[in-house]
Amino acid sequence: MPHPNDAADGNQAKIKDATAGVDLRTDEAFWRDMLALTWDYHTYEGRDTASRFLADQLLKYPSTYELREDLVELQTRFEGLAWIQDNFTFDTTVGHTSWIFRLVLLANCSWKGHMVYTHLEDPRGFREKIRPSNPEENHGESAEARKKEQEHLDEEPSVIVVGGGQSGLDAAARLKTLDVNALIIERNERHRVVSVEPGTKGKKWSVKVIRGGGRERISEVNHVVFALSIISDTLRFPDIPCRDEFKGQVLHSTKYKFATDHLGKKVVVVGAPHDICADYADHGVDVTMVQRSSTYIMTAKNGFWVFEDGSTLDADVVIFATGCVHLLPLGSNQVNNEYSYGDAREAYLQLLPTNLHSAVQPIWGLNEEGELNSVSREIGGRGPDADKVAGLWSLMGNPSLCRFFSKHVALQIKAYEEGIFGERC
Repeated sequence: MPHPNDAADGNQAKIKDATAGVDLRTDEAFWRDMLALTWDYHTYEGRDTASRFLADQLLKYPSTYELREDLVELQTRFEGLAWIQDNFTFDTTVGHTSWIFRLVLLANCSWKGHMVYTHLEDPRGFREKIRPSNPEENHGESAEARKKEQEHLDEEPSVIVVGGGQSGLDAAARLKTLDVNALIIERNERHRVVSVEPGTKGKKWSVKVIRGGGRERISEVNHVVFALSIISDTLRFPDIPCRDEFKGQVLHSTKYKFATDHLGKKVVVVGAPHDICADYADHGVDVTMVQRSSTYIMTAKNGFWVFEDGSTLDADVVIFATGCVHLLPLGSNQVNNEYSYGDAREAYLQLLPTNLHSAVQPIWGLNEEGELNSVSREIGGRGPDADKVAGLWSLMGNPSLCRFFSKHVALQIKAYEEGIFGERC
């Protein structure tokens, strides 16, 4: 049986030969690239498809390779299933890149690649400036200097981040490590973004902000990151006869906080929010979950919830886990519904002029390669009118998604700002 290190050494020797590389992979091989070789996110499935990608891209970019022999490992997750994993670091014409690969042992005792992942770590010449944080460290900044920095009083920001939740904070932090000035604008009583329109002063976008007292501020920037909620603002409640006659509490699942708020109550949850129901059950709350199948709520008359089959259910609290509604009329040249929580593009379209609406591609959902449509991409995606909304970015999701993809948004913006962004493939 060949030794796995021999296979790794052989791969390193052959990897720059795209033709020879075909023989190094299984028929079911996968190759995923994130910005390293394509300036985009791609997953290539199958040896032939990956080989075409390899021939087109690999020989263009990599210049120096280093095999991380200290990281080579035989990994066994299940009995009879094992692979060799290691990675290269390599430099390309655009930056510092990592390359993770897995080799599997075939029946003929040869080791071949089953999975390859290439990833841009830093643009060439622009490493992330990351250091351990020290909350007690004092940089000598005065309160006035800090306010100027926060307000960008001395200079316009390079990027405006719309939204100050987890995705907005992640985006701004990542941009700061790459020396890109970003201003976060969170909607509150002090300020809010009211429009994002094509720029007029040599920049791509003009962002209008209404501040306290009705004052306006217009910033001209090349990039806007939409770090907004993954759902629309308008909640969906079913139209149930006599609901107003119910004397108990009715709320939407997005307003749910703690199971302990309803101790000693009978709770009915309409929909399938298993986490909420489990929380109630864990705290000893009498909870019933009603899912839409052959059972529908028909009326709430006389304080009972009456179902289409004539059965009734007592309740002190009713929670509707029934999603959100569209905020804009949907037309053939606008958007289609993506999920029960509405289309994530709704909030974007409220800020953009109507002639750009058709250029905004779906945010969630998967494309034909299994990649997310527009999360951490420019919102025009691969659509035919992508150039019309170039410089407008989407970033949203749970904390792990935001932390991971914020790096990729920042890398692309930095590359654009430095004039080193290549051609998307």
